[in-house]
Amino acid sequence: MIKQGIVPPSLIMRPTSLLSSLRVSPLFFSILAAGGAFAACGSDDDAPSSPQGDAGANDAQTSNDSNAADDAGDPSTACDIAVDAPAPALGDAEMFRHEDVRVGGKQADRYVWRDSKNLVRSVAIKKQCAANSGNGGYAIAATYVADGVTRTVSADDSEDTGFGYFVAHEIERTFDDQTTGTIAALHSEDDSPLGKGFRITSSVSAADATKGSHTTLQPYPKWGSIDAIAHVYDDQGNDSSRVPKDLSKHAKYMLPVTTRWAFAAGTDAPNIEISIDLAGLPGPDRVNFDVRGPYGILNPEGSNAALATFSFADYYLFQNATKNGQVAADVAASWDWTVATPGSRFAAFQSTDGWEFGLYEPLPIAATRIASGYTNARAKTSATGGSCADPVSGLPCVWELPYQLFGYGGIYAGGPTTHRKLTWGSAAFYGSSLTAIYDGTATRTIDA
Repeated sequence: MIKQGIVPPSLIMRPTSLLSSLRVSPLFFSILAAGGAFAACGSDDDAPSSPQGDAGANDAQTSNDSNAADDAGDPSTACDIAVDAPAPALGDAEMFRHEDVRVGGKQADRYVWRDSKNLVRSVAIKKQCAANSGNGGYAIAATYVADGVTRTVSADDSEDTGFGYFVAHEIERTFDDQTTGTIAALHSEDDSPLGKGFRITSSVSAADATKGSHTTLQPYPKWGSIDAIAHVYDDQGNDSSRVPKDLSKHAKYMLPVTTRWAFAAGTDAPNIEISIDLAGLPGPDRVNFDVRGPYGILNPEGSNAALATFSFADYYLFQNATKNGQVAADVAASWDWTVATPGSRFAAFQSTDGWEFGLYEPLPIAATRIASGYTNARAKTSATGGSCADPVSGLPCVWELPYQLFGYGGIYAGGPTTHRKLTWGSAAFYGSSLTAIYDGTATRTIDA
């Protein structure tokens, strides 16, 4: 079984305004993501009209989940480039090229193509190989042309940098001793590890004269219960289900995650398909997780400016919280989350010097395949009771935001922030048997 579900978006990075026009974004990754399967999305034209010990536990599946420090790499992959590659280029009649290169000291597969304006773009995906430290499968650099200038975004590959890897948070549950938390935490493990911390077990690159793809497979851990424990909610949203705290009642499930990048001449947006195979689970209601991938950070070359705006849309459009021209979380910030979304789901922010970053779901909101979590702030404003009371903030509480973005990257500590993390988001019920959830404004269907 590969479950069909959620749809993340498209990465936008450009020195123009998202809200004035999303269709001309020089660089974004078109991405659909699901609780079970993430499918390919469209091109520029699909843009929205608006803007780690498991003592006492059972390993449910055997899979190589070695971390970066243990990785020996894939010897079948070309991984011996001695010097960094020059800037990407194509011959006059050339439309597409796949290259084995070194970028920023890292071995990578680089895909270079001509876009809808016949301009050269590229994305470099880090290899899983012996010459590279850590793991691979995610973008470490990209280029595009804007205003006649080649723009570069890149990652130094530290911590959470790089873009396109998978992340999922385990939902908090109430245990049989009435305490709350995650099963992973009971086993002294991270309930939402970065996907880049896990080895790519296979990688296949394919290309012809006009298009190419890059497909990787990796295991991703999700802690859960051995027996099915379904949520039982009353009409006030209280869950009476209880998860045993006995460690022997838990299992660490290794879920296969496949990521396929696709590039084509004549298009502006690379596509990413991500699928999570849940067939190895005994059944529903063992695991419960959200989808925060595609996830990561790519930094624009020559810019470390503070963020000036941020906005996003699920069923409602959040229009942003700023103070003195910068993103702010203090009580003086004002925002509005009341306008029905006219186009698609998206999340975006822009720096004070004009660089813009964003993700969108290339489907109209009426066809969205994502279920958002509960918040009391949706369909409210900063003036009508939507701001966080604990801790006091001018924004909704960080856990209420449907997209993580930079929420844990400094803004709630007082801001302003230069943190450019891009993530997607969803309700944390994937793997459950629920068919509908309440998001604070309406009951929404969920294919979990």
